[in-house]
Amino acid sequence: MTYQAYNNYPNDGVTGKSLYDYNSIGPATGLGTARAAKVSFNRPYKVDGNGEFQYEYNFVRWLERSGYDVSYSTDVDTHQNGARLLNSKAFVMPGHNEYWSKLMYDHVEQARDAGVHLGFFSGNMLLWQVRTEPSPMNGTADRVVVCYKDRALDPVQDATTTITWRDPFIGRPEQHLIGVQYFSALPGGAPNAPYVVINSSNWVYAGTGLVDGDSIPGIVGYEADLSMSNFPLPASVPGTYTVLSNSPYDDGGRTVYANSSIYQAPSGAWVFGAGTIGWGLGLDYPGVEDARIKRITANVLDRFVGIPPPQ
Repeated sequence: MTYQAYNNYPNDGVTGKSLYDYNSIGPATGLGTARAAKVSFNRPYKVDGNGEFQYEYNFVRWLERSGYDVSYSTDVDTHQNGARLLNSKAFVMPGHNEYWSKLMYDHVEQARDAGVHLGFFSGNMLLWQVRTEPSPMNGTADRVVVCYKDRALDPVQDATTTITWRDPFIGRPEQHLIGVQYFSALPGGAPNAPYVVINSSNWVYAGTGLVDGDSIPGIVGYEADLSMSNFPLPASVPGTYTVLSNSPYDDGGRTVYANSSIYQAPSGAWVFGAGTIGWGLGLDYPGVEDARIKRITANVLDRFVGIPPPQ
């Protein structure tokens, strides 16, 4: 869903529209700007790499090398068939999954409440709600992604209105599922900030040697999350919700902080939120990959599949 939101194929300087004004080309749409309200899966991706899984790439390389038994699915799979999530011990999202349908949210939440562990190894996830429509070419279901991004513009006014999940009209902030939620992006061109550890006694940090205040360079960015006190936290087993990092970075002249988190749902499922799009770089990217990020990730996945943490 997210890759189609950003996809402006053919990106040739003449035509091509996404759900964003910055890379939409051509005349104004019914929204009054260049951006579209509907984009289609019946298009190639533009040629500069958008939609080529760049945010999943490093995570998947490490995951495959590490020998975990994994299968792969798309957002449309999650949208269409929530029952398949129950076939796995854990549901892991390492990419920039910013756009979710109501059925996606419902199905992932239901999986958590059925005991399926959740790993959100990225940041700025679950920000915008989308709807899907069938292909206008042949009627195939779920081939068009719809997102007006403005309640006043959306002709549908109900639980599927295409605005942010945290908007009071919808009232399902991402923090309520993930544990943290999107706060801001680092300034354009700025290097990623260090990940700064807190609550280092938590089992997530077992075997890393990390103590409070330690930092791991290059992990926080380009978008980052925060545990926000003005939004509800997820329901959790008492004492399990823990903020794991408090990483300062510059947000256009002010210092703000990024958080990661862990909690155990009443079902027994553990939920990890990395709180940064840059997490996968620490697993498999020259100059950034770090043994401690790899150990944290392994601790979380091992807990998901029932392997005891290192002593």
